[in-house]
Amino acid sequence: MIRFLRRLFFGIPLATRTLIHQRLAPILAFPVFASDALSSVAYSTEEILLILLVAGTQAFTYSVPITLGVVALLATVVISYQQTVHAYPGGGGAYTVAKENLGTPWGLLAAAALLVDYVLTVAVSIAAGTAAITSAFEVLAPYSLAISLGSVAILTVVNLRGVRESGLTFAFPAYLFLAAFYTLIAVGLWRHFIMGIPPESRKAAKTLTLLGVGLGSIFLGITLLAHIYRVVPIPEGETVVSQIARATFGTNWMYYLIQGVTAVILILASNTAFADFPRLSSILARDGFLPRQLTHLGDRLVFANGIILLGLLSGWLLVVFRSSTHALIPLYTVGVFISFTLSQSGMVVRLATRKDRGWLVGAFRSAFGAFATGVAALVVSAAKFSHGAWITIMLLPLIMFAFYNIRGHYLELGKALRIDDYKLPLPPHHTVVFLVPSLHRGVIEALTYARGLGSDVRALHVETDPFQTQNLIEQWENWAEDIPLVILESPYRSVIGPILDYLEVVKEDREKVRITVIIPEFVPRGWWQHILHNQTGLLLKLALLFREDIVVTNVRYHPTDQFEA
Repeated sequence: MIRFLRRLFFGIPLATRTLIHQRLAPILAFPVFASDALSSVAYSTEEILLILLVAGTQAFTYSVPITLGVVALLATVVISYQQTVHAYPGGGGAYTVAKENLGTPWGLLAAAALLVDYVLTVAVSIAAGTAAITSAFEVLAPYSLAISLGSVAILTVVNLRGVRESGLTFAFPAYLFLAAFYTLIAVGLWRHFIMGIPPESRKAAKTLTLLGVGLGSIFLGITLLAHIYRVVPIPEGETVVSQIARATFGTNWMYYLIQGVTAVILILASNTAFADFPRLSSILARDGFLPRQLTHLGDRLVFANGIILLGLLSGWLLVVFRSSTHALIPLYTVGVFISFTLSQSGMVVRLATRKDRGWLVGAFRSAFGAFATGVAALVVSAAKFSHGAWITIMLLPLIMFAFYNIRGHYLELGKALRIDDYKLPLPPHHTVVFLVPSLHRGVIEALTYARGLGSDVRALHVETDPFQTQNLIEQWENWAEDIPLVILESPYRSVIGPILDYLEVVKEDREKVRITVIIPEFVPRGWWQHILHNQTGLLLKLALLFREDIVVTNVRYHPTDQFEA
C-alpha cells in the first residue's frame, strides 16, 4: 500500500542515466525559472504605495519615479549578472562566485543570504497568491493560512515528482499571466486616454511619455494604473491588483481571470526556490557545510531532501507570520541584495585576475552592479530594520556559524576514520546479554541465535512480578539449563534502568569487552497491532544508541507463519 501511494503521488522511480532527459527546453524553462520575477509585480506596486501611504495619499505621485528607479536597478542586475551565468553554468550562483574569488567566508555569507531568500520567496509568493484569492472571494479570508499551507504541500509534491513534470505544469499559467496582465495594462490605459476617464489634464503629457516605457514592463504598467486610478492600498485587505482589475473590467469574468492567474502565478512563483534551494543545498553539502543527506538524488532525480526541507521551513514561516505578505516582505529583500553584491564583487576580482579579452568593460559592468545592489542592501537594511529586516540580518551569522560547525564535524570525523598508520586491535572479549521478558517461541528462536555468537552468553530478566519470575525460572531449567539466568530486581518497576546498570557492571569486570545485547521481539500480523504491545525494546535501543562497545541486535519472530500452519 505504501509503495502504491508513493508512486501515485511522486511517480515511478527514474534511472540515473535518464538525468539528461530531465533538462527543460527553453519554452518550459522560462516559466519555471522566471515565474518568481514575473509574479513579483503583483505585490511590488502595493508595497511601494504602503510605504508612501505613511506620508499621505499625496505622496503617491512619487510611485512612478520610484518604480522607474526599481526597473533601472533590475536592468543593472540583469546586465551585470549575465556574465556570472556564462562564467559559472554549473550552478551555485553567488556562493560559488564569492567563494572562489573572494574567499570561503564571503561565499558562505552569500550562501546563507540565498538560502534565507529562497525560503522567503516561497513564503512571500504563496502569501501573496492567497491574498489574490481572498481579494476575489472575501468569504475565504479566514482560511488564508490553510490555503497557504495547502499550496506549499501541493508544490512540494509536484516538485518531488521531478523537474520536467513541474515545467509542464507551470508553463501554461505563466504565459497566461503575461497575456492577462498586458491586457489589463492595455485596456486600463486605453480606457483612461481614449474613453476619457477623468485625468489630471496637466499631467497627461508626462503620463504619455511614460506610457512607452510602461508597456514594456508589467511592473511599471501596474504602478501607472495605480497612479491613474488613485488606488489606495488596504493592509491585509483587497490587493492593489484586484482594485485595478475591478476598476478596469468591473466584477466580470475578466476580473476573475486576472485574479485567478495572479493567484496561480504567485503560488507557482515559489517553484524557482524549489529548483534553486535544493541545488544550492546540495553544493554546500558536497563541500561539507550542510548535512550530506542533501546531496542525494531521490527516486525522481531531484534533491528530495532539499525540497522537503524547503517546504517545511516555508510552511513554518507562513504559520509564524500568519500568511501576511506585508509582514514577510521586510525580511525578503535584504538577502537577495547581499548575494547579488557579493556575486558581482567576485566577478570583478575574477575578471581583473584573468584579464581576458574585454575584461575591463565586463569588470566595470560587474562593479557598477555590485555598487548598485550594495547601496540597495544598505538602504533596505536601514529602512526596514525595525520592520523585520533585523531578523534576516541576525540569521545570516547564525547560519554561517552552523556551516562552520558542520564542516568541522565532518573534518574531525574524517580524521578519526582514517586508516593511515592504523594497527588492527586485538579482538575484545565478547559477552552476549540475552533479554528474557518471558519464555515463548520468539524468545527460544532468539536464544538459538545467541548460542551461536559465543560461549559467554547470559540471560537477563528484570523482575517486576515475583510470581512471573518464579514461573520463568522453572521453565528456564527445561529449555536453557546451560545458560545462566540473571534476575535483576526492580522495586520501582523500571525495566530499562536496571539493564543499563547491569551492562556497566559487565564492562567494569573486564578491561576490553564488547557486549552484544539481544532483544527478542515478535512482529504482529497487522500494522495497527503494534500499538497493542509495549515498546520496551525500542526504548532500550534508544537508550543504548550512544553507548560505547555495545552492539544491539533485534531477533524478530513472525508468528504469522505459525498461525497459518
